[in-house]
Amino acid sequence: MASHILTETKRYFRCPNGCDHKFYVEHLFESMKKDNVPSTKAGPWHCDVCRKGWFLTLQFDGALALELCKTEYTTAWVTLEIPANNPHPIRFRVRHKYVEVNKPFDEAIEHHRYFYEEHTCPTNWLQDVVEVEVDGDCDPHGLARYVSSQHVLAAVDICQNCGHTFSDGYLMDDATKKRRGIPKELIVCSRCNYIQKGIIIPENMKRLAE
Repeated sequence: MASHILTETKRYFRCPNGCDHKFYVEHLFESMKKDNVPSTKAGPWHCDVCRKGWFLTLQFDGALALELCKTEYTTAWVTLEIPANNPHPIRFRVRHKYVEVNKPFDEAIEHHRYFYEEHTCPTNWLQDVVEVEVDGDCDPHGLARYVSSQHVLAAVDICQNCGHTFSDGYLMDDATKKRRGIPKELIVCSRCNYIQKGIIIPENMKRLAE
């Protein structure tokens, strides 16, 4: 049985103050490629060690310019609940980087409300959850209802060109393939647009492409 080693590269820069904090920028390169733009701006991104913040301008060729943010951050604990206005909601205690230190806290709360209810995706804040509570129970076993399991063949799950995994969201959907004139039974990486050689979508992968 043969196999091979895959290398996955994630680009980042360290805090300019010499801290160990890493700021990952791979998603910014993907966004620039998708939007076909030569550069992008982001920030402020704050270091978890020194608490300094940085605005960044990133070029597609890798050139990076940083500007120091005037405000540091402190921490606020934010409570979120799903579903909203339910008598038995699931509540999440989230560690929030609070950078509005020069504003009255009441104003900051309104920004937090907008940030979590409209601006950000749950995938972003779930990694900062420190506690889940339901009706006062902070150890709520059986909270989730099992839906299904999808077996993914390793040979099918990994792009032959860039090495990214389709189960992480890099499988091109049928609508996009139709617009590009690609047969829907072919497996195509949405990150690098590479058509996988010698394989088609098996039954256990079809839900990922829907």
